[in-house]
Amino acid sequence: RRIATVTEVPIDAFASVPEPTPTDLAEFHKSNEQQFTAPERRAVAYIHLSPDDFAKRIVVSQDDLVAAFEDRAEEFGIPETRKTLQMVVSEEEQAKTASERLAAGQEFAAVASEVAGQTSKSIDLGEISTQDLPEDLSLAVFKLAADQVSKPIKGPFGWHIFKVEKINAGRKATLDDVRERLNMELAREKAVDDVYKAANNLEDAIGAGANFESAAAKLGLELKSVPAIDARGHDAEEKPIEGLPANPFVETVFTSGIDEPGVLTESEDGGFFILRVESVTPSALQPLEDVKKQVAEAWKRHKRAELSEARAKDVASAIESGRELKDIAKAPSKEATVTEPFTRGTGVAQTRLPFSVVSDLFEFKTAGKVAVGRSGNGYIVAKLEEIQPAQSLKDVDGYRGLAQKLRAKISGDLLYQYNQALRDRHGASVNNALLEQLFTDNNQFGGNR
Repeated sequence: RRIATVTEVPIDAFASVPEPTPTDLAEFHKSNEQQFTAPERRAVAYIHLSPDDFAKRIVVSQDDLVAAFEDRAEEFGIPETRKTLQMVVSEEEQAKTASERLAAGQEFAAVASEVAGQTSKSIDLGEISTQDLPEDLSLAVFKLAADQVSKPIKGPFGWHIFKVEKINAGRKATLDDVRERLNMELAREKAVDDVYKAANNLEDAIGAGANFESAAAKLGLELKSVPAIDARGHDAEEKPIEGLPANPFVETVFTSGIDEPGVLTESEDGGFFILRVESVTPSALQPLEDVKKQVAEAWKRHKRAELSEARAKDVASAIESGRELKDIAKAPSKEATVTEPFTRGTGVAQTRLPFSVVSDLFEFKTAGKVAVGRSGNGYIVAKLEEIQPAQSLKDVDGYRGLAQKLRAKISGDLLYQYNQALRDRHGASVNNALLEQLFTDNNQFGGNR
């Protein structure tokens, strides 16, 4: 396992960079074709039977609301909440020091700042219920009285100390507390029946030879259309298209042929849709003249990232030479974070460090070496502080479980490679939409499988 000291050099979105020349734009456009290639887009017409839309037409009576509320009164109880402060430190000695200072009457925020390096904002958990904390921590917090401070508690992220500032007692809910929620739930329940009836009628109409337009008109349904949609569900301006049916709508759009007869399909939200692809615009590189503004903006972002990367490497070089972070002028932050010990396998998830940085840290043979890697809107600088030798595995059951997982993983990889080789050799392909139809009930309202 390894321990690292981490700091970040963010990319300055307003850093001054020169305007790109025509040559700069042409070269950047050519070397980043994928970035400026418009995805395949399709125009589609569809009918959507949405439970939420049907629910809006339903009026739930007061009697039904009262009956449902009385049946589910236990479910609607309003739990006790507590306005709570939390301090977290990594070492037990720090927790003891903080606890002693709090017992002596010092302010929680002041102790948290000096011992844990936390701000008044970071210690404030707000109003929490028992469900908002891990069970062992929750039990301790909800035993405290108002203005009482807990003893240090060992938790998943270190040693925790809590202070309860205010207690809001739980109570039984009234109908007015849950009227809106209950009304929506009952309306949606009733809407499901209406959706299935409409789906049956729509399938009968389409099966009898009606086209989308006449079927929608006959049943009082709305025929909707989207002039351009890509495989992410975005429009021609790269914006998410609102109000589309849930999965597998977009997938179905891109596995259907032009003017192919649609199949009524159930969506993940309990609704149904049927669609017709009307045209396909293939993926193509957009001419530089059409995307000159986007290319210029991307070029500037790239240059700003280069400036940040160079600064991060200068900081890394200074750290590796033995200088303290506080003495490095180019370091934007004078504070660093020390990670918990991590392994090669858990490093990314545990520390949130980039994979390239974790990989470099495990390539280093001695402490003191520094890795640099891109992470979101900045560059991470990580100094290897300590190398902890691997320990022999004493957990036999854990070893067996790991071995089973590795065998399953290798078997899966081999099977995938074998299938891929067969497809490449014989030109086979898999039509997932057809398989879906073969193994599900085509007549979803009473037909045989």
